[in-house]
Amino acid sequence: MDLYEFMQESNARARRGRRLAREMILGALVVLAIPAFLLIAQPNFTNSGYDPRPLGLIIPAIGVVGLVGGLIWMVRIFRADPEPRTKGWRYRD
Repeated sequence: MDLYEFMQESNARARRGRRLAREMILGALVVLAIPAFLLIAQPNFTNSGYDPRPLGLIIPAIGVVGLVGGLIWMVRIFRADPEPRTKGWRYRD
């Protein structure tokens, strides 16, 4: 295997990895969209005398904070410089 073939294989693996990372970020966005939709689509109890309990929202809020934090961390890793401290790296796309 010469250098050209090695670099082609390396670039193909890098493109597959970036595609997989994009799909993972999309999956995280879908997972965040489902609870957001359910929160928006819930019945309105404004005039029924229903008293929502704030303690019942703590557990879902912890989950949503975890999901958002994980998504932010994934984007941070995705956008990181793949070769730090080198002057000649090119843009990844």
